[in-house]
Amino acid sequence: MTSGHCSKSCTTCVKKEILQRYHADVSVEAVPDDLVARIESRGPSLSAAERRAAAFFQEQLGQLGHFSAAEIAAHLDVSEATVIRAAQGLGYTGYAEMKRSARAGGVVEPDLRTRLLATLGTGAGAASGLARMLEAHLASLDALARIAVGPEVEQAVDLLAAAGRVLVSGTGPSAALATYATVLFNRIGTDSSALVHTGAGAADEIARVRAGDVVIVLAYGRVHRHVSVLMDRCTELRVPIVLCTDTASAPTDPAATCVVLRSGRGEPGGYSSHAATTLLLEGLCVSVAARAPARAADALERINELRRQVNGRALDIR
Repeated sequence: MTSGHCSKSCTTCVKKEILQRYHADVSVEAVPDDLVARIESRGPSLSAAERRAAAFFQEQLGQLGHFSAAEIAAHLDVSEATVIRAAQGLGYTGYAEMKRSARAGGVVEPDLRTRLLATLGTGAGAASGLARMLEAHLASLDALARIAVGPEVEQAVDLLAAAGRVLVSGTGPSAALATYATVLFNRIGTDSSALVHTGAGAADEIARVRAGDVVIVLAYGRVHRHVSVLMDRCTELRVPIVLCTDTASAPTDPAATCVVLRSGRGEPGGYSSHAATTLLLEGLCVSVAARAPARAADALERINELRRQVNGRALDIR
């Protein structure tokens, strides 16, 4: 364990260590003066807790893209609503818009190489690397535990259990998660398909969205244009969205039905991990199966019977 950590190896200490190493590698070509000016002019009108959040915004200007509102809330020991209200008090529609404004101001975020080096620099050897990843996963589990007892997961399961079909959207590393999720949903008798293309190819997939669907969107970091178009299309068709994200916000259109489930990707500034999202998707699938256990059991038995026919002997699904 690196010296200087508190006795419980808290997430705050881990983040501070990463950010200290990380500052030297992050360049800021043009400080977003607008955000700084807003903090200086509007900060005094914020509540005490909101002023703490605003101070964090200014202190970590170059790293805002790596913190969700929930992570900042946990770091400062305030509510996520406080962080969002602080951004709104500064004149933004919410925390997501404030982060976009900071990016537009010239903050250059680290590439994959820099993030990997930041992670490698926090320990020496495989054992310490594993310990660091476990710390990050435990922090992610803490965040998942908070939403697991909240209304959002229940709302998401309600939508998914009633869906005629579940589409799962994810690109890059999240494409593998989207495909994995569709296997899980199909196995419990819920028709499911993955949306994994970007660019022009995404249009063909978005065109397949229809009434009766529910779309799970995996959106991390910057919200790409095809994700925005997908969510707009869902809103147009009144197709509910389950948004699994660390940074994105629900569509502002009042016609949209969207449940936001906060799921991070490991330590801010460090190499990404999708363990928390994997667990979230598995949990959603099991919860949907619990709503219709007979249907799930029948679907699994049907696959086992087909396996027997294909292989010439019984092969139970594991």
